[in-house]
Amino acid sequence: MGKGSELFLQCLVNGFVVGSSYTLVALGLTMIFGVLRIPNFGHGNLLMLSAFMTLFSGRLFGFPYWGATLFSVVLITLIGVLSYFLLFRPVKGTSPLNMLIIAIGLYFLLEAIAIFLTKGQTLWGSVPIPWHGTINVSGIIIGIQELVILIFTPILIVAVYTFVFRTKTGSSIRAVAQDPMAAALLGIREDRVMVVTFAVASALAGVGGAMVGGVPGQAITPTMASMLTAKAFIIVILGGLGSMTGAVMGGYLIGLTESLSAGMLQGYLPLLGKGYADAYAFILLLILVIVKPEGLFGEK
Repeated sequence: MGKGSELFLQCLVNGFVVGSSYTLVALGLTMIFGVLRIPNFGHGNLLMLSAFMTLFSGRLFGFPYWGATLFSVVLITLIGVLSYFLLFRPVKGTSPLNMLIIAIGLYFLLEAIAIFLTKGQTLWGSVPIPWHGTINVSGIIIGIQELVILIFTPILIVAVYTFVFRTKTGSSIRAVAQDPMAAALLGIREDRVMVVTFAVASALAGVGGAMVGGVPGQAITPTMASMLTAKAFIIVILGGLGSMTGAVMGGYLIGLTESLSAGMLQGYLPLLGKGYADAYAFILLLILVIVKPEGLFGEK
């Protein structure tokens, strides 16, 4: 296998790993947007908090990896549900601007909490995991934890799809997302649907953060969600507002675009390599807005 082929395949693997995190956040964000019709800017910070909680529970309490993951996901899910009851529910039915302001405030609140708990420091390393090392396949190197992310993320996506499109509760979520008034006339309790939606979306972010927190040497910072949140919105717009399929496709598309563009250019045009990795997502967004403004799977 040539050097160029190895570089391409390595970038491809890295893109799917990064895209997995993007997809889990964007999928939850899409679900919340579908029922609230307001972007929840604080949603990306849940993944960041989950990564920190996974590290803390492993280091401070001595939880094994799966115990730390369960602890983190449960805690993040509770935070998501509480944010609905304490922040979004009281202003539901008022001006959408109120919810928008609350969503922005939630973003800064969660970031401030993380800065307070960590004193603004970057944490490195990971929770002790039951697997270590890397796998080398024909020159393509992948960490075992990254392999877990690659395998587990599609399983989660299928589980969410099955829940939303094959269960009665999922049908209620889709009904509220399509027409809240008609859903209410059919006896669907909107509050219950909101709670379930926030719980599922928050749990997805929690799992994503726990998996990221388990990557050896991964840098976890209180401000890491700023770019993650921006990219999550790019993904939602790319895929089409409210489209779960679009969120999944967009998440992996952005991850692959960043990895392939930065990695390949780093090998051949270093000046346009890794330093510009974050810019490629925005460039892709600009192109798509011109060519297909409704997104890949959105309605005109």
